[in-house]
Amino acid sequence: GTRTVSMGNESLTRVIGLGRIELELFSGNCLVLDEVFHIFEIRKNLISVVLLVQQGFKVVFESNRVVTSRHGSFVGKGYICDGFFKLNLMSSFINKNSSISSSSISNVECCDI
Repeated sequence: GTRTVSMGNESLTRVIGLGRIELELFSGNCLVLDEVFHIFEIRKNLISVVLLVQQGFKVVFESNRVVTSRHGSFVGKGYICDGFFKLNLMSSFINKNSSISSSSISNVECCDI
């Protein structure tokens, strides 16, 4: 069936793509995200902190930065930019079987959605 997401204004919008992305962080670590939604109406690329925590990540916000770890090992960090915590990325890779375009993940933000 068709997947939808509830927006902040209480409207529903359609998920137009679903896939897996790998985010290469400046730390040298890679953050792999499965079942990523591509939603045309959302202009920023957002990562749900709740979903990261449910997948075993620890996310700590302090002193205008965010630090992410998993199983006690450092994963990556980010900083505040335009009202969001922005992850420090080197590059990103989209699974070839994904229906998400490469231009859609150029600016990933860390934010609860």
